[in-house]
Amino acid sequence: AEAGDGKANSGSGVGLADSIGDLDQTDWSFLDSVGFRSDSVQMPQRGLRIVYINADSLLENYLYYQDLRTKMIRKAEASEKELETEAAKLEQEIEQLQKKAEGMSEIQRSAAEEGLMRKQQNVINLRDNLTAELEREEEQLDRLFRAKVQGYFRELARREQYDYILSYHTGSNLVLGSDGLNITRRALSDLNAAYKASKKTNP
Repeated sequence: AEAGDGKANSGSGVGLADSIGDLDQTDWSFLDSVGFRSDSVQMPQRGLRIVYINADSLLENYLYYQDLRTKMIRKAEASEKELETEAAKLEQEIEQLQKKAEGMSEIQRSAAEEGLMRKQQNVINLRDNLTAELEREEEQLDRLFRAKVQGYFRELARREQYDYILSYHTGSNLVLGSDGLNITRRALSDLNAAYKASKKTNP
């Protein structure tokens, strides 16, 4: 049984994963020692055992995701600053050429213009490369988040013998669910406890 719909709004690359630490091998046995209770949700004795989580709340409050997102945002800001710096340099060179153009020969102007066109193309390439890199970061952030929460929910379903763990999020097909079957708070408590424990082990 898996859950965790809710699309990530920003990305993460290999650098982000490495800077946080390798968290894909979470040992969920710690749940035995942090008050993991099988009676926290009232379930029928027979029939399908179904619970659900609020994916929007999970994204907003899962510390692992928030840390990855913060690092991605910082990287995006650094990339934007780098692009702005290069674009400003090019603009200054264009202005300087315009001022000097009257005193230059046609050959000199042509050579200078060709040089500026190459630099302009370099700036365009830089923009495209940075955009592609940030898109890859976003895709990996989504993969990291899903891998982490799905690993947890698989373990939770095994322990609790849930048949289904549904995911509610804005625009989803799940329009109503009993509060007694909502395990979002419990999931966040377990996931954040696991993340905090991993940070102590791999600061």
